Amino acid sequence: MNFWILALCIVGLLGYALASYVFCVFLNFKHHDGYRDEDVSYPRRRPVGVPADAFLVDLHAHTTASDGLLTPSQLVAWSMSNGYDGLVVSDHNTMDAVDAVRAAAARIDPSFVVIPGVEFTSLRAHMNLIGVRTPMKRPNLLWPSKRAIKEAIDHAHAQGGVVMFNHKAWYPYDILRSLPREWWLEQGIDGWEVYNGFGFVDEGALDFIKQHEPERTMFAGAGTDVHDPAKHHRMYTEILTGNRSVDGVITALKAGKTRAISLMGTEQDLDRPERGKIALGQARQDYIRKWFLLDWIGIALLEGKYRRAVKLFPLVVISLGIVLSLLA
Repeated sequence: MNFWILALCIVGLLGYALASYVFCVFLNFKHHDGYRDEDVSYPRRRPVGVPADAFLVDLHAHTTASDGLLTPSQLVAWSMSNGYDGLVVSDHNTMDAVDAVRAAAARIDPSFVVIPGVEFTSLRAHMNLIGVRTPMKRPNLLWPSKRAIKEAIDHAHAQGGVVMFNHKAWYPYDILRSLPREWWLEQGIDGWEVYNGFGFVDEGALDFIKQHEPERTMFAGAGTDVHDPAKHHRMYTEILTGNRSVDGVITALKAGKTRAISLMGTEQDLDRPERGKIALGQARQDYIRKWFLLDWIGIALLEGKYRRAVKLFPLVVISLGIVLSLLA
């Protein structure tokens, strides 16, 4: 058996996945689609069944500073339209949009609370650093070390912030060993994203939070993770506090005083006024048409789509490598 053929197939597979991931990251950051202001601002809609005086915050939101389609002012207008009283600015590995979002909120509605933050983003782990003043050291996008993850958590805590582990069901490497919840608990994680706007649900976190309540208080969070508002489920975190300020939000999160709310599948969630109104970026469409063989794998790694095909593809390649190795 010629093992070098199998090895070549595996190396090629890994190289293909890496190239696809890099391609989609580049495409999302450099060639945005977008919306007109009037298409993301409409009469305010509060979630059905939630008290009118509830303090609702989106703990996970993106802007054009990373790979979101909404500008800072559009994000504020869209969030208010969907009944939010505040949001966490959590662009990928950057805080460049925080001041612009604050300025937009001050102009549109000074009572809207903007909590500074940043999403620690890599293929290995995503987590929101909430309430920080400066971004953490930029992580290795593919596989940051456990030490780098711990340093980011410590960075947030040193600045009085909290850290939320994001969308547990997103991670595409099921066959690889992931970091268990207990490890995150040991590192000082403060909360878990139970509901994510991409449709990822982690209700097991609720049991984990309750189980470890005697030793450590953790909060249950929810966020739209909004990139394209027409595609995202509306998820809300009710902050159980009378102090509607940045400090009030952080204090409540540290005390575990939250309620994660999902509208996924409801009539209100499915009624999205933005649908069909996106202004397609020509440069982006040209790139996708030209590099579609890279795009589909990259989208799978970034957004969790095509999961069945992504699991089948490496099995086919490796099986082919084994057959060729035996026949050669």
